[in-house]
Amino acid sequence: MIKKILLPTLFTFFITSVISQNIEISTLLIPEELKEDANSVIRFEDYQIDMTSQRDMIITKKIAITIFNKFADNHADITLHYDKRRTVKSIKVYYYDAFGKEIKKVKKKDFKDYSASDGFSLYNDGRYLHYSYTPTTYPYTVYYEYEIKTSNTAFIPQWFPVKGYYQSVQKSKYSFRRPLGISIKKSENNFEGFDVFKKEESEIIIYEIDNVVAIKREPNVPSFASFVPNVRLGVNKFNLEGVDGEANNWKEFGKWYYDNLLQSTFDLPESTKKEIQRLTSSIENPIEKAKIVYNYVQDKVRYISIQVGIGGFKPMQASAVDNLSYGDCKGLTNYTKTLLDAVNVESHYVVVWAGNQKKNRL
Repeated sequence: MIKKILLPTLFTFFITSVISQNIEISTLLIPEELKEDANSVIRFEDYQIDMTSQRDMIITKKIAITIFNKFADNHADITLHYDKRRTVKSIKVYYYDAFGKEIKKVKKKDFKDYSASDGFSLYNDGRYLHYSYTPTTYPYTVYYEYEIKTSNTAFIPQWFPVKGYYQSVQKSKYSFRRPLGISIKKSENNFEGFDVFKKEESEIIIYEIDNVVAIKREPNVPSFASFVPNVRLGVNKFNLEGVDGEANNWKEFGKWYYDNLLQSTFDLPESTKKEIQRLTSSIENPIEKAKIVYNYVQDKVRYISIQVGIGGFKPMQASAVDNLSYGDCKGLTNYTKTLLDAVNVESHYVVVWAGNQKKNRL
């Protein structure tokens, strides 16, 4: 299913901010082996994450992708998400023909600006820039570079050099730099069978991979991410939506989460406490009490999604859910826990991940 080849370098890994006509973008220089079963080829990728402090991170990316047919046209469209803590500082996009001649140049002002509404949230404060390109000939190459500045350092961008089926990779490089005093945890997956170069020093870690041929889709295979190389990184000191955090293990993370995001939300009106206590006053069995609380929540509140700032991680006040009779998944969970506390049934707020795929966490 997976093939790996080693080829001599046919062109220098070369990136400039402005490329009006670049012979190194020419599709004539793509090794034949990388064209086999490929709808597109990542010619080069340079992904740099520079964490300058616990509260600041700069993300830069430079990438060129050659597209052979309509099945890979989605790689020519560019989308960048932003919000009040994530700013797109710059972006440039160039399109080239098969011989490396510039077809089109796109600036930031040419992008359309959209709300990142997910279709079911009552409100979502995320936005994104998008540019859609319609090709007139094949093959063609898209090159783009951008810089993003963010204060959210809790989630480090991942490295997935092989991004999908029928796409080969000529060269991909990923680097993460952080200040002294901040340590990292690494989850390095599926390196077997791939020649991944790794270099690690006190403040920087670098990964590189070259000349990976396209992978054909086969029936009944596991998820793509389960067999291609990828890296996930985490830091012990971070900032999440304006809240500083520090954790070296899951226990410390749980304590930080409880102290900073949960503890202040366990409030209920006295009238509601007395009501739920009255409903359970004749019950001794904690399971039966929990059933009464569950039915109470089901009858009183409804679900609604609100994704604003730290609201994506911190639940609403239990008193707010009680007053409004609605909340998102976190708010309703927290409300239920607070009601259980009121009737002396021990429960724990737990962060879980939904979906049909197992997610590896650091």
